[in-house]
Amino acid sequence: MEEKEFEQFVANLVIALALLAIVGLVATAKPKTTPDYYSALYLVPGSYENTAANGLTGFTYAIENHEAGDQEYAVALGVDGRVVETRKVRAAKEGKVEERVELPIPQAGYSKPAKVTITTAAAGRQYEVYYWLLPP
Repeated sequence: MEEKEFEQFVANLVIALALLAIVGLVATAKPKTTPDYYSALYLVPGSYENTAANGLTGFTYAIENHEAGDQEYAVALGVDGRVVETRKVRAAKEGKVEERVELPIPQAGYSKPAKVTITTAAAGRQYEVYYWLLPP
């Protein structure tokens, strides 16, 4: 191999290695991801009983806000698919709100056991928790 050919070979090899390094960096670069925003709705453990006393059932629910900013939640409280009460609560970003509720149970027209539901929505996503209210 002549000297000029060797120099051309080395130049091509350097270019190929540089391109390979660039391709490797691009392939291993961490892509930008969007953060996961969500809310959490739950019944506070131990806050409810599965029987009603004096036509009421009591429970505590909590909402945790992991959305992009402060969030107002419209909360629907229901028995057997029928809304009994609605309310609004507000939670700061990364905040949590807990609320104690004494919900009246309709005396007629609900099944036994009855399904007590707490529902809300945030950023187009629905959240629901429930428990069963057993006959006395």
